[in-house]
Amino acid sequence: MTMQADERCSYPTPVLPSHPVLRFSELCRDEAIEPSILDVGAHALTSSGRAAIAHALQLLSCTSEHEVLLPAYHCTAMRTPIEWLGARPMFYRLHPDLSVDLDDVENRIGPRTHSLIMAHFFGFPQDIRTMRALCHARGVYLIEDCAHAFFGRVHGEPVGSFGDYAIASTMKFFPSFDGGVLASRTRTINGIGWRNGGMRFAIKASVNILERAAKYGRLRPLDGVLRAGSAAVGWLRSYGALTTEVRGASRGPQAAEGAAGFDPEWMHVRMSWPSVLAMRATSWSRIITGRRRNYQWLAERVEGLQGVRVVFPELPDHAVPYVVPLLFDSWSAAFESLKAHGVPLFRWEDIPSGICDVSTRYSWQLFQIPCHEGLRQKELDWLYHCIQKAGAM
Repeated sequence: MTMQADERCSYPTPVLPSHPVLRFSELCRDEAIEPSILDVGAHALTSSGRAAIAHALQLLSCTSEHEVLLPAYHCTAMRTPIEWLGARPMFYRLHPDLSVDLDDVENRIGPRTHSLIMAHFFGFPQDIRTMRALCHARGVYLIEDCAHAFFGRVHGEPVGSFGDYAIASTMKFFPSFDGGVLASRTRTINGIGWRNGGMRFAIKASVNILERAAKYGRLRPLDGVLRAGSAAVGWLRSYGALTTEVRGASRGPQAAEGAAGFDPEWMHVRMSWPSVLAMRATSWSRIITGRRRNYQWLAERVEGLQGVRVVFPELPDHAVPYVVPLLFDSWSAAFESLKAHGVPLFRWEDIPSGICDVSTRYSWQLFQIPCHEGLRQKELDWLYHCIQKAGAM
């Protein structure tokens, strides 16, 4: 899974939300100006994106006898469902622009290769059509990973249209506690046996959504009341004053809590109804326009700085970015500087060694900086100045 450095070290609490939080101004459902993975066809809302990967592999009859190809540069959450099934993850190389090294993929497909996962990194479309043709020719299933690309078009079609199955993570684009998507244009998702997570799960999701919004001052004038309520709940829990059932509301999938593992007990659980409500009630058009605007604003300014550059300096017309991926020359000093200032950033460090030089280098050098629609202009200004300082180190 994505690793956030302040989970391991003594850094200040991030002063900006790393992901969207609930805002009153966004609670106006409208028609999206770009399609989403939900427009692909059959789909189900899961508890997490990694649960959707596990279901896709099971529906394709993946077993411990098989190998699954995935990019060497990846979030651990992509790998853990494969390992849980007992299949063997295998890794293919990437180019510096994160496009797939097709020659390397060709060489790595063998008699035990069952499927291949291809990701639209950070919301930027990959050449999924070419990959689909390659997989079809070699008898390999294709899973389209849209965890970073809930919205957008690829080759003129909605994201998720090209894989045997496609998956997504709603937590990266909506102010939800949990959630993922399993979708397919050509295959069934019937017969999985979904169940609800129960009242404890719903309570936890509701409290988390409101707490995060209050923490970052997004629900004024209710922020003070919500923070006081959160503190009171914490005090009661610490003294055992709550009932066992309410204390159990802390339960939830590891993905929702920011952990890296895969928990099969949540695999068949549907996305919680508070998270579904938060997703359905949010303005999708504002998400799309806000993310594109913030990405372009940051990317244009960072391109003129020393010691840092944007992996994707140009934003395609139909791409909706997840984050701004930045490459720092003096990555160690930059990392310490950004974290010391409370900048929320992510870095994928658990990358297999000796396979792909680009992936190894990016595991340290590439930082994921937020650009979601909930960031205010003064926060973007502050974020830019922190990046400027870090790049000059």
